[in-house]
Amino acid sequence: MILGPSNQALAGDSGRSSNNEIVAAVIIAEAGGESLKCQIAVYEVIRNRSKTKNRTPAQICLIPSQFSCLNKTSVIDLVNKSKRHKQWNTILKLVEFTPKTNYIKNANHFENAKIRPYWVKQAIFVSQIGKMRFYYLGQFK
Repeated sequence: MILGPSNQALAGDSGRSSNNEIVAAVIIAEAGGESLKCQIAVYEVIRNRSKTKNRTPAQICLIPSQFSCLNKTSVIDLVNKSKRHKQWNTILKLVEFTPKTNYIKNANHFENAKIRPYWVKQAIFVSQIGKMRFYYLGQFK
């Protein structure tokens, strides 16, 4: 069952995707072309947000407008597309076994270096891995 931000099952969920699959799909959609270290760092952002908001990583991924990969597609479609990615099994295992890494310290935001989101001016730069920049922004929406 896929749980939304308020722990309610999402409409249209047929039970085909687990919470770990949602998180893995977001990682692949946001950083699928990057190194494994960068993909882990994206997962660290999700985990950092999860700890701050006292929600599961999947619930963080499902908050509206948090991850651009979900802005124009359904969760089920994103998961199904991500399952075809060559690193799907690796990323799914990463999410299932939560590595004890800390590549990005307390960063809770990231961006592709080619795109400058509105929030960057208010954020503190933490690190860059590949084409992804990681930031700390006091409170995220």
